[in-house]
Amino acid sequence: MKNKLTAEKQINASFQLRTTVDSLLRQACEALSKQVCIVNAVFERRLKEVIEAKALLEQQHAELTKTYREMDDVICKLNHAFEEKKDLVALAETRLKLRQTRPNMELVKDAVQRTLLLEIHQHNESMAKLNVRILQVHNARRNIGRQQLEVEDAINIKTHTISIDETKVIPLRKSIRIQEY
Repeated sequence: MKNKLTAEKQINASFQLRTTVDSLLRQACEALSKQVCIVNAVFERRLKEVIEAKALLEQQHAELTKTYREMDDVICKLNHAFEEKKDLVALAETRLKLRQTRPNMELVKDAVQRTLLLEIHQHNESMAKLNVRILQVHNARRNIGRQQLEVEDAINIKTHTISIDETKVIPLRKSIRIQEY
């Protein structure tokens, strides 16, 4: 009889233990399921943010490309202006040399000669400024080219990240099922 009572107590205790363990397992399973859902939601939100960041980088790259092309046009215009100034200086110098090769009687330093000298000086100053401006635009274009490469690298990284997340990580995360036993 004593053994029977002890056995019944142990059976009741094991049922209570089993109920407690099942309750704990159910709570753990629910907590894990919630965490999986939360992490999946956060992961999908992060993926959307990466996609938006990639779109912004692509827009920035397009703007940099446009600016790069505009700078090419500016460089062409500045080079053209430089060549025009060069031609004007050559013409003024030719006129000045012709005036200086006159015979002694006709060799005078008059207002026309001073104007030619002043014109050559102004054109030379203008050419120097154009040359400085051309160098500045070349440097700016080089910097934009570097920025373009950096943005392209960032776009490639974002594309690779998106590819991995969409093809491998999200399907793997969605396949996670936590079951109660």
